[in-house]
Amino acid sequence: MLPQLMENIELIALIVLLFTFFVYTLYHAVNNPKLYSEERLFWVLIILLTTFFGWIVYWKVGKNGSNRSQILLNKRADYP
Repeated sequence: MLPQLMENIELIALIVLLFTFFVYTLYHAVNNPKLYSEERLFWVLIILLTTFFGWIVYWKVGKNGSNRSQILLNKRADYP
């Protein structure tokens, strides 16, 4: 049993690493203050349904939100 486990330790480590990255990406999308609610729902669905490709697209494109959400954030910052 132990030698068989040692043969697959790299695979197990890769699976744990990918799962951790998935959970963190999902957590970030849900709690990202730069996204408004419709964007947040969109990105959560993309992350859940497209696996690794969706995670990469979220980190490249979605984490900063759209121009509309950036304008809303700037207006909120103007209030005392």
